[in-house]
Amino acid sequence: MNDISILIVEDDTQQLEAYIDAIDEYNLDPDKNISYEIEKNLDNCVKHLQSNNFDAAIVDLRLEGDAANEASGNQVLKTITQTHRFPIMVVTGTPQSVEPSIEQSIFLQVHDKTVSNIELLENIENIYTTGITKILGTRGKIEDLIQHIFWNHISDGFNYWLGKSAEGALLRYSISHLIEYLDQSDTYLEPECYITPPIKDSISTGDIVEKNGNRYVVMNPACDLQLNEAGGEKKRKSKIVTLVEILDLDEDTLKAEGYIEQGKKLNKAKLVSYVGNNNGQFAFLPTYNTIEKGLIDFTKINTIPIDDYDKYNRLATIATPFLKDFQGRFSQYYGRQGQPDLEKERIVGELTGT
Repeated sequence: MNDISILIVEDDTQQLEAYIDAIDEYNLDPDKNISYEIEKNLDNCVKHLQSNNFDAAIVDLRLEGDAANEASGNQVLKTITQTHRFPIMVVTGTPQSVEPSIEQSIFLQVHDKTVSNIELLENIENIYTTGITKILGTRGKIEDLIQHIFWNHISDGFNYWLGKSAEGALLRYSISHLIEYLDQSDTYLEPECYITPPIKDSISTGDIVEKNGNRYVVMNPACDLQLNEAGGEKKRKSKIVTLVEILDLDEDTLKAEGYIEQGKKLNKAKLVSYVGNNNGQFAFLPTYNTIEKGLIDFTKINTIPIDDYDKYNRLATIATPFLKDFQGRFSQYYGRQGQPDLEKERIVGELTGT
């Protein structure tokens, strides 16, 4: 059963009754249980947010005590987005009153008054079911893990760090423990392959870039792209960017490249081979959001001057667990050694006496 706690920020009595009726109807399903708390003005709402943990909020923009030209619900939205991590459904007769600085997304949806209340509750439950608020909520699993890591790992041996200015190193050290706890799944989902948008503000190993409809992945060693202090300025070791082409994983492309014989379809066994990275020439990239599936083709290498890199559009960065494997396979593909052929049939015959 999903036990979902909702904060309703609304001062209109009729609208509140409509929300309560919808929740009561929703809760008739024995597998659903939505509880709610109501606040009618900005001050009480902010205080309530400080002492309670919610899974979602339904917010009106114009609240109790607002003047005709005010929309204090915007401050509620800012408070939630700055200090909490749960979805917000804005329901208002004046959607244009949402401040431009407040970014709308699936986690902050803006609806007019015609929206169905059941639809709002379904939107909230669909997000809650993913587990995102249980993971990233202010009292979610990551917060619990951080608490555990602090007391059970970081505190042990912390004498080493005393007296050192080591904030960056401590951050990496803490994150490495967090990743160790989280990286216990046998299978990954497609979004985990990518960091999107890219976090680093300049060129990085594993960047997926696009130019003129063609996609590439940056395969330079990370140390070559790292900015280092030299002669009073920051420079990179490499002046060249190594780009490996990404093929679209469709029949037309693969036939045109000769990977499938003309007139033959991509069969399931071959597709499994590509997706499972059983072919040393390729690395598979799945579809996620605006990134289309493709095959990194290790035989298709381009190099460009690093000064030309800003002409390419950065789409995403391949996440570290996948990138390490792709780099290893890239190196292995070009480092492979061919063994001279022996007379295999004769040798087998001698071994078997046939």
